[in-house]
Amino acid sequence: TRVVRPFGTSPGFRPALVAAGCTGAEADALISALGDVMDFRRCRPDHEMVLERDVDGHLTRFEYRASNTQIYEARLDDDGVFQGSQVEVPIERTRIRRGGTLPDSLGAALERAGLGRQLVGVFVETFEREVNFNTHTRAGDTFRIIVDEERVAGEFLRYGTVHALEIHGQRLGEHRAYWFEDRPGNGDFYDETG
Repeated sequence: TRVVRPFGTSPGFRPALVAAGCTGAEADALISALGDVMDFRRCRPDHEMVLERDVDGHLTRFEYRASNTQIYEARLDDDGVFQGSQVEVPIERTRIRRGGTLPDSLGAALERAGLGRQLVGVFVETFEREVNFNTHTRAGDTFRIIVDEERVAGEFLRYGTVHALEIHGQRLGEHRAYWFEDRPGNGDFYDETG
């Protein structure tokens, strides 16, 4: 059988396990298995716990889902001892490019292009020295963006690396920025001249 329960309002990890149907011994075994891979202080009411039992009712697998990409599990090994690990969740990355015309604001233009307003901040931070988005932009200005879209099992997760940005308008001129990393995790936006 497979039972899915929310972490809920339990005061701790062990009480949540017991409330979900674990015996005290099962809860202790799971805590021992997951203690080195998971921070029990970060448990939240909306997180999910999954308990799988065999036909005899013995717990064989436990899963803790903090998010679509943050999953921990404990499985019985051949010796009957639970072994804990963090599940590697494959993230699908697709590089997309979008562009459009500003009807009145950059946020509205991004939404019309099928993107989220959260990308407004990337434009503002990147071009903050050249463009005041409150006073310089006008209806009819254009934008373009190349960004990684990240999905898990086909479901949208978030936007990843923004590779290039462009904003163009009669009053604000034309501004471009390109993402460059000199080593993984250390990068910034640069114009055409570097």
